[in-house]
Amino acid sequence: MACWCCARAAITCRPRHCWRVFRLPRAISIALCRCSNRLARGRTTHCTRRSRKPPTSRAISAGCCRPERLQIVIAIVTVAGKDQHRLLGGGAVSEPSTPRDYITPADASAHWQPLRDALFELGRTPPQDTAAALCHVLTTSAQALAVSRASFWRIADDRQSIRCEYQCTAAGAVEMPGTELTAAAAPRYFAALDASLTVAAEDVLSDARMADLLGTYLVPTGIGALLDVAVRQGGQIVAVVCHEHIGGARAWASEERLFVSAVAALVGRQLAQQHLMQLEADRQRALCIDGLTGLANRAALLATLAEVVGAAAAAPMALVVIDIDRFHRINHAFGSDIGDQVLCAVANKLRALFAPEKLARLAGDQFVVLADAQALDALVALIRHDIEGALLIPEREIGVSISIGIVPSLTPYQGPEAVLRDAMIAVDVASRGQRGGVYRLDSDHHHAAEQRLRLEMRLRAALIANEFEFHLQPIMALHSERLVGAEALLRWRHPERGVLEPAKFLDVLEESELITTVHGRILPALLQRLARWRQLPEFSGFVLHLNLASVQLRSARCVDHLLATFAAAGLPPTAVNIEITENTLLDPGSEVVAQLQHLARAGVPLSMDDFGTGFASISHLAELPLACMKIDRSFISRMGADARATNLVRVLLDMAMELGLCVVAEGVETQNELDLLRVLGCGSAQGYLLGRPVAVAEFEQRWIRGVSGSG
Repeated sequence: MACWCCARAAITCRPRHCWRVFRLPRAISIALCRCSNRLARGRTTHCTRRSRKPPTSRAISAGCCRPERLQIVIAIVTVAGKDQHRLLGGGAVSEPSTPRDYITPADASAHWQPLRDALFELGRTPPQDTAAALCHVLTTSAQALAVSRASFWRIADDRQSIRCEYQCTAAGAVEMPGTELTAAAAPRYFAALDASLTVAAEDVLSDARMADLLGTYLVPTGIGALLDVAVRQGGQIVAVVCHEHIGGARAWASEERLFVSAVAALVGRQLAQQHLMQLEADRQRALCIDGLTGLANRAALLATLAEVVGAAAAAPMALVVIDIDRFHRINHAFGSDIGDQVLCAVANKLRALFAPEKLARLAGDQFVVLADAQALDALVALIRHDIEGALLIPEREIGVSISIGIVPSLTPYQGPEAVLRDAMIAVDVASRGQRGGVYRLDSDHHHAAEQRLRLEMRLRAALIANEFEFHLQPIMALHSERLVGAEALLRWRHPERGVLEPAKFLDVLEESELITTVHGRILPALLQRLARWRQLPEFSGFVLHLNLASVQLRSARCVDHLLATFAAAGLPPTAVNIEITENTLLDPGSEVVAQLQHLARAGVPLSMDDFGTGFASISHLAELPLACMKIDRSFISRMGADARATNLVRVLLDMAMELGLCVVAEGVETQNELDLLRVLGCGSAQGYLLGRPVAVAEFEQRWIRGVSGSG
């Protein structure tokens, strides 16, 4: 077997000789010689003989020489490209300014030197993009083989056709003809590609493998001979490199066949590099693109804002954040798949209105638009019309409303994080309360909004630290002056500021929906105490008045959980009176009313708290399943001094009596107020005159044990 490096017999070749010829490192020379000795598969006698010639074309075409052994050529070219001085200089030999002639083996053919020089030239080529690299390889190989042109054909995914992507002449001209050849039209050619290392057709007119291509491709283009090689990756053909000789027949030397195999390896390496670059580009894209909607994600938005903030722009820019109101309810009702469809539909609506580089999706159900600050009102109206004006999923009849937060100018900001922080504050404020809100953040509101968010974060920490508790205020029956119940009032035992009343935190607690979790933590213990109190004869009819926010009445699951908590404590539904405010009824949709009716059907008494101060109408007293009405302190405190106030309380008491409602007067602080209420026929009252709110343990000690012990 001959050494492909120096053309000497492998048994007599020494690495030192290859080092002198090619000026290669010793390790590479050893590898080349060993490669030559290991090429044979043993099936063909030619490859096992100690021949001074490389394998013949018949041995190669028969498949006796394993193609993967040719990868050693790539090692030379790869190392040459990465470290030319080390490879070509050989460590101890310095690189001369003018390359010296290589030593040519005595028995080498005339084709050997230009092919060798071409391989080293390709190895020295600096990295290029795929198109330029392929064209350089094709042009160089066409020149080395002295053929008219070389071309690159990529195989289709179904492996049933190849398409010419680049065609380069020896003179350097580049074409992209797009010619396509199919396996159905040329089965013998495709079979030869799959079965052979190279397809060397010295005369296409007489080569049976080329018969299918004569009329459609070879004869019309004047090709007389061709030397094709398949590019393999992972054992599969991914492309074909074709060398086409225009004219008559031509013989292909064994060195030329080995050369094109090395070219195929170079092309395969370039394609592998292209694949890795594409994977990296896809990875980078995935880091900046939302996988569901295809919009930019938070990271990409911050990068865009970093370019915009502080830069001189022709027009001032604003940031608009869009939040889908109560999106979680869509997921709960229809499932996450429908929720994803809603998000994609909103993204498509926005994509139809704005350029992609102006859009982003934040986590969850929030979208961002980088907009012109001079047309914000028209922009908000346009967004609202397109998103809210039609059903996003018609077959499900699903539509949404949106809340919009606006940072009207990016000019004052120094960084993207600050812009996004204020935008989130704005949309948070816009989404509170009624649906469809719009909030424009300015300098006057910035501090208040930031403080509100800080309070919410502190409330979450307080929840973890178990700093919330109930205080109880007694409710007295005026005709008997006996304790008939108590109202549970939430308090925050702040570690630094002491016990805080609800006015300091309750609205944030409700808007953040933390109120549900707070009640879930502290209500069971209170109900267990209530159950023990009701076992005493004096307090068998004791009723606990409990305030619920609208967020706690939006789903049957919350109401069912509340009823289950009553049952777990051993309490009948009548033991707890649920109080709602008139403003609770303004919560959009019919869920609150439906859940109130659910509670009433379960036997839970309902009370209208602070009646007369909100937006409820008289009709609510008749329409809702109420059992009790609580008159607000603002009316009670003016009785006596204001005749109209006294008459108004009398009218409310008479109306409640006609409707079959019990009445509790709130905020009784003077004896005169208490006497007037008795005269007017009010049934119950609460206030500082009768008893202040106190902790549960203190209430039990004073009102339960004291009364029970004295009885």
